[in-house]
Amino acid sequence: MAKYTTSDQLDVSALAQHYGLDQVRLTPLAGGAANSSFRLSSASGQFVLTILDNHDWPSAQRLAAHTQAVFRLGVPTTEVAPSVEGALITPMGDRPAILKKWISGEVQEPLPASLLPDAGDCCTYR
Repeated sequence: MAKYTTSDQLDVSALAQHYGLDQVRLTPLAGGAANSSFRLSSASGQFVLTILDNHDWPSAQRLAAHTQAVFRLGVPTTEVAPSVEGALITPMGDRPAILKKWISGEVQEPLPASLLPDAGDCCTYR
């Protein structure tokens, strides 16, 4: 079972330095089955910071690489924001973290039947 991370456990100044961000504010996001996510607001824009509580470093690296690859293929998903050194995963304490660009919208749980065709279209290879 994952041990979840709270915002008071994060070194916001180290986070800002890893990503070259100014005026960082974190707001916890509700939900999440295995990780801790925060809306990160900064002078550079809006992001989602996910502390990968349920991942080791190799699986976190695979997740970030797969997410970036799927985004680059044109699948509508979030884009990973690399650190200033180009890393897709950064350390937040003893846990790996991933920063992703914010996508406006709302989570639909469960996904309404009327949206299933659109979801299927997103997964169709073209």
